[in-house]
Amino acid sequence: MLSPATIIFWTCSALLLYLYVVYPPLVRLLAIRFGRPIVRGNALPTVTVIVTAYNEEKSIVAKLSNLASLDYPASLLNVLVASAPWVRPGRNQPPPPVWSRTQAI
Repeated sequence: MLSPATIIFWTCSALLLYLYVVYPPLVRLLAIRFGRPIVRGNALPTVTVIVTAYNEEKSIVAKLSNLASLDYPASLLNVLVASAPWVRPGRNQPPPPVWSRTQAI
């Protein structure tokens, strides 16, 4: 009679053997037999970049400029800037927008 530990050991060994030896060729054969070619379009998804900032008034303009210079269509790229209220010495106003698609939340 096999002990439970022996049964667990051989079951785990069989699963590992299946995972590393049997499964990869099986998937390859199924892909060859039933697979379809990948159809790639030239549609790009809309991307939203969330920039979190806290006391970043020295570097936020450079970061937004970097995001504005990305090689991605501007109509498909949204930038959300999430930060604490802007507190600037002598002025309580946000810095000028670097890019028209930037929203402050």
